[in-house]
Amino acid sequence: MLDHVTIPVSNIGRAETFYDQALRPLGITSLYGDREQFIGYGKGRKAFF
Repeated sequence: MLDHVTIPVSNIGRAETFYDQALRPLGITSLYGDREQFIGYGKGRKAFF
């Protein structure tokens, strides 16, 4: 079972914009992160992506 998976990106701002738009129709939003090194996405209070 995987618990944490990190997808490295060269530009976190562009990645955040992409994932915000791509995941919004699924009801998945940005829940936490420092926006310099990581962002956690999920539904409700549960981050899973």
